[in-house]
Amino acid sequence: MRRSQRKEIGYAMKKRMTITDKITKELREDIINGIYYSDSILTELEISKKFGGSKTPAREALGALCAEGLLERLPNKGYLIKRYSLQELDALLEFRSILENAIIELAIKRATDQEIQKLEAFCDDIDALDDEELSNQCVLLNREFHIRLAMLSKNPFLVSTMANIMDKVRVAMAFDTNTERLMAGHREILEAIRSRDYHEGMRWANRFLRYLPNSLIGRFMDES
Repeated sequence: MRRSQRKEIGYAMKKRMTITDKITKELREDIINGIYYSDSILTELEISKKFGGSKTPAREALGALCAEGLLERLPNKGYLIKRYSLQELDALLEFRSILENAIIELAIKRATDQEIQKLEAFCDDIDALDDEELSNQCVLLNREFHIRLAMLSKNPFLVSTMANIMDKVRVAMAFDTNTERLMAGHREILEAIRSRDYHEGMRWANRFLRYLPNSLIGRFMDES
């Protein structure tokens, strides 16, 4: 095979991967924003038409989101938003608390005052939004805060795992839209890290454990 042919193939693969990554990112955001109902069946043809490109990158993106735990494949039908049981949600919330314990503990040890201040500025930007803007963006803003918080740990595996667990909890909680609950505790967590207060940081990291096993879902359903 000539070098020029290898370059063309390599370029085509890179381009295809870029399209796949783009579809994966945008479809993930649509899912966690509740664009699709829990009983919506997504197909490769539908996704390829919506985001452009052939069915191949659409299939790869859908497969990637299955691996992330956001979708499940229905043979000969398509893909369905992943359904989690109450027991699975309990386990997800427990695991998220474990992650946040590790993140906050490491952030207390490793984050500089400048890095903490930068995340506080991000919170300032959120506070500056009007009610409508906050309502429309709170899901992704909450996700972004916790990813940036994880980055203070200086551990990339914690960052990627927190992003994924946030998305799974979002789907498992049937797309909770309570802005106050989604955005609660951000300032308090940062203050605990800034003051190097381990016990206060752990109190906030473990806030979800107060609602286990089923009371969180019950409260959410009552407020819906």
